[in-house]
Amino acid sequence: MTRSRKQSVPVPSSTASIAPAKDAAPAHPAAPPSPEPAAPPVLDPTPIASEPAFPADAEGAYRACVPEALTLGDHEYDTFNGNPQVTWQNARRGVLAVLAERAALEASPGAPTVDFARVSSTLTAASALQFASVMVANASLPRSTIAVMRGRMYAVREILLTSAVSLVKAGILVDPYDATVAAIQQGTGPIDAANDCVALASLFRTTAALVAGRSPVTPELVEESARLGTQMLQLLKPDGVMNAPTGDAITRAADVRDRLAALLARRYAYVARIGGWLWGHELAEHVPPLRSRSVTAAAEEQTEPQPAPQPA
Repeated sequence: MTRSRKQSVPVPSSTASIAPAKDAAPAHPAAPPSPEPAAPPVLDPTPIASEPAFPADAEGAYRACVPEALTLGDHEYDTFNGNPQVTWQNARRGVLAVLAERAALEASPGAPTVDFARVSSTLTAASALQFASVMVANASLPRSTIAVMRGRMYAVREILLTSAVSLVKAGILVDPYDATVAAIQQGTGPIDAANDCVALASLFRTTAALVAGRSPVTPELVEESARLGTQMLQLLKPDGVMNAPTGDAITRAADVRDRLAALLARRYAYVARIGGWLWGHELAEHVPPLRSRSVTAAAEEQTEPQPAPQPA
């Protein structure tokens, strides 16, 4: 079912016009006052609850965003048929590009006023969409497949954790990363292992430049760890028993996924507005459309048409 999209509502603006005074000019006119500098534009004054810029816990991001997503009306979102991983990577690229300009934006008197917590919250929504998409995919998995996934999760955890411990012992991962590794080593059980996979993926993403060439852990293994950890967190009950999703559960999971995709699009639109002020026609080079992807090294980049950013 395709739902109609809600039309964007323009933000009203008002311009005061002041008529010149009709009094006679003074015999000795005073020097004209120095013009006051124009106030910087405000892209969006609406505050948003503070959320982590790079959520390591995909399920936590999901729980943080679902309440707002559930407030959307049926006419405000459509079925999401994109790739959640591509969407996350593009959102991350755009958010990092804008956050990298924070000092310059705050130092420039003519720059727009930016809500950087709102910018960072975009990645929370992107992680929530990843988790929601996993929930939908997992709903139809046979138990035999889930059992294989569980075994692979433990194997990937062992590779990443062993490497992390070695990097700590070699003095490459120091404070605060050594404490993170120590915390990951605690706990037992499949749910703890799933959380460990998500945490280890976050650790190796954060320290990628630091451990480059010093670890057998590849970017592909890091992504697999994040994916398996997220999947298993959805499939396991608190007692470690596999869930058995029903048709109704699949429908509900898909509805929440679609709502989160709309929420992400709203938050990313704010990032694009800031990027439009910063880079103008070169916006897509810094803040790519959410569904843009490069299919091969030789192919041209394929992008989903999106409206041009609104001027500040």
